[in-house]
Formats: sequence, structure tokens, C-alpha cells
Amino acid sequence: MAEDYYKILDVTREASQAEIQKAYYELAKKYHPDKNPDDKTAKKKFQQVQAAFDVLGNQEKREMYDRYGSSFETRGAGGPQNTYTWGGRPGGGFSGEGANPEEFDFSQFFGERFGGQAPED
Repeated sequence: MAEDYYKILDVTREASQAEIQKAYYELAKKYHPDKNPDDKTAKKKFQQVQAAFDVLGNQEKREMYDRYGSSFETRGAGGPQNTYTWGGRPGGGFSGEGANPEEFDFSQFFGERFGGQAPED
């Protein structure tokens, strides 16, 4: 299960940006690797605090997190995009010699179904 960024920073969902920032600074100072050089758990906790603040400290990311939870990065405007292009170029279509689709000879591929003869092997 994904981590709850509000729990990590020990703030409520209604916390203001100032409250989130204050909680982050206190926790980052407490768990900073320079203050805890030999403590692996402190380093991990510091990374969690940093990740939580990276999201909750940014109003746009916070709204997405509140809406979609931990999977927010794969949703909405910033989510993955379908990069497939028809015709091999952005925007699709035909390119190169014979670029006009009306002039394209489909019989090369489909034989007699499109009025041509099947290609010879």
C-alpha cells in the first residue's frame, strides 16, 4: 500500500501550505542525514519526508494527490500519453512519395480485394 503523505508530515488534509512547510522543516531537520550519519532509518525517514513535501508543498500536485491518491502521477494532464502515430510521423497520415492516400495502392497488401492482383512472391 502506498504511503500517506499527510501522515508522514503529521498534518491533516486541511492543513495550510504554511503548516505543511513548518512540519516539513521540523522533520527534515530532525532526520537530516548530516545529523544522523550512521542511522539508516533516519535517512529513509528523511527521504519519505522529502517525497511527501515535494507533493504536498506544490499546490497543483497536492490537488492531484488529493483527487487520485498515490497514483496521481499517472493520471490527469501529466499522465502517460499515447505516442502511437499512424503513418509513422506525428499527426499521422502518409509521407514521402505517393503521400496522397487516394493514390496509395492497397492492392500491394490486400490483392484483389481492392481491385488489384495479389503480389507475386
